[in-house]
Amino acid sequence: IEFTTPSTAPDNVMRAAAAGVPVVCGSTGWAARRDEVEKRVSEVGGALLASSNFSIGVNVFNIINRKLARLMSHLPQYKPHMYETHHVHK
Repeated sequence: IEFTTPSTAPDNVMRAAAAGVPVVCGSTGWAARRDEVEKRVSEVGGALLASSNFSIGVNVFNIINRKLARLMSHLPQYKPHMYETHHVHK
């Protein structure tokens, strides 16, 4: 399980994959290296599950937002909006 920092996550994932350890990565901020990491993991026959957010609250928020969008799509006179602000100091 890799939940560290943007500067360390890519190398951690690649080292774990090279050692034969499947990786679940929840670290964010390393998207610029994602292709490189995924290529390396694939080359060594590794496994990687990476997501920008494993938070239950954020996933519930996303479900509610999709439902709200469907409900409100038939009411053009309204312009609802939602803000997700967890970890504002991250």
